[in-house]
Amino acid sequence: MEQQVTYRGRPKVPNGVAPGATVLGGPDDDVKGPCAFMHGLCAHRVAENLFLGSREAAERPSAELAALGISAVVNCTRDGAADGVPCVHEADGVEYCRVGVHDNESADILSYLGIAASWIAARRSAGQSVLVHCQMGRSRSATIAIAALMAAEDLSRDAAYLKVKGARPMAEPNQGFWEQLARFEAELRAKSTAALSGEARATAAAPKIDDEWLQRSLARFEFAPSDIAAGLPASEDDIKLVVSGGVDRWLGRGCDPSTGRWLHALLQHAFSGEGGTAAAAAAARAGAVGGLRETILSPEYMVDWACELRQQELAALGSLLREAPVSEIISLVMEEEAAAADDGGARIVREIIVASQRAE
Repeated sequence: MEQQVTYRGRPKVPNGVAPGATVLGGPDDDVKGPCAFMHGLCAHRVAENLFLGSREAAERPSAELAALGISAVVNCTRDGAADGVPCVHEADGVEYCRVGVHDNESADILSYLGIAASWIAARRSAGQSVLVHCQMGRSRSATIAIAALMAAEDLSRDAAYLKVKGARPMAEPNQGFWEQLARFEAELRAKSTAALSGEARATAAAPKIDDEWLQRSLARFEFAPSDIAAGLPASEDDIKLVVSGGVDRWLGRGCDPSTGRWLHALLQHAFSGEGGTAAAAAAARAGAVGGLRETILSPEYMVDWACELRQQELAALGSLLREAPVSEIISLVMEEEAAAADDGGARIVREIIVASQRAE
């Protein structure tokens, strides 16, 4: 069992504050008993309709979750990772979302805080109870619970931390998450100020497409895969930036599955013609084509990745290209075939195009 880490400079829970109700493996558990409670292998009620706990708590029988009204779960582990926790009650109708981060100080959890807080708030307001968990119910899930209370109850980071830690004494975000919670607090304050001054609409109208925007779009997609259009820019140039930036990020991550799913959904939407008005649909399509031209169909771009691509990456890139209409692929093939035949980048582009034309 890992030793509890403490950090200097954080507010202290006053003496005499009783923890929240202990459930899903508490001290009276016939199997795990007091040891489970001591090590946090349970869950605590941290607010009305909001529970925070460990993997063990999340894997309790679904009937125990139902008895507490828990019908929604935030799983704060990475799918497929060594410490990843499966969504074990999905088949029983429990609604899940995932905050796919590792518990280390350099991990980006900030991108998930706003969307996770909104997801939790929507379910709590509908009368559902929500369980937030990671492996130990200490750092990742505590960070999400703190953010949820900050947004829902207009609390400062420190006030929300005291409420969560008072209810679950082992809750302790790592230092990187602690600092990101401070940034989240600043964002909440800025949004509140903008709303009061009438600037919110103008601010939301022109998103800046950068690494932070891409990461938050990926986080939003993990929560609501069917809502890929939410937050997308409207202009052709910005869609091109989203596609090219997404491809660049995907290649940099070794064509990881989660970014790949986001890119597939993005291109499906862009080429679907469902962009609202005819002009918006045309802009989305043209922007997507432009993004592909600048990345996986650009010999100058792909030559820089020549040493990084194995057959599985080429197959993944070909699969992505299949989202583009055949007519677009043919025109791009003709353009790239006209390039220098011996160029390494052109060779890679041709291999990707060939992979895109194979049956899945």
